[in-house]
Amino acid sequence: MNDSTRWISTGLVALTTMACAKPAPQVDTQADVAAINAVREREIALAGTGNVNSLLTVFTSDVEFMPPGETAVKGLDGLRK
Repeated sequence: MNDSTRWISTGLVALTTMACAKPAPQVDTQADVAAINAVREREIALAGTGNVNSLLTVFTSDVEFMPPGETAVKGLDGLRK
């Protein structure tokens, strides 16, 4: 078997394998989008109250907030300052 035949055979085997593979399952992202939108709406509502401690309930303890043109703020205590 010469080199070109070997490459063609390898390519055909690869294409056949890919053609027989199961397609990736379709993922329903509607629930994820709804959850993200709910958190975003909650954050907007809490920011409007002016109560920092209430607003911080949206974030995890290891939050890293990166305001444009400023140094990053790390953690809930950093956000409180």
